[in-house]
Amino acid sequence: MSVTLKEKSERCQRVSVADAAKEIGCHPQYLRKRMVANDWDLGRVVPPKKKGGQHEYLIFRPKLDRFIGKE
Repeated sequence: MSVTLKEKSERCQRVSVADAAKEIGCHPQYLRKRMVANDWDLGRVVPPKKKGGQHEYLIFRPKLDRFIGKE
C-alpha cells in the first residue's frame, strides 16, 4: 500500500482509537470492526506484519471530524 501526500500530512494529526470512539459515542472495539469492514473511513487499518499479530488503526483527525460532522 502506498501512502498519498494527503495521508502523510494528515498523519501528523492522529487520534487514538479510544479517543475517536469516545467522540463518536461507541465502544472502541465497535469502531475497529467498522474500520476493518471499510464501513467507516477514519484512516487506515494496517494488517499485522506477523501471523497472529494485531492490526494497527491509524485514525486521522480531519477524517474523524468529517465523519462526525465537525468539518
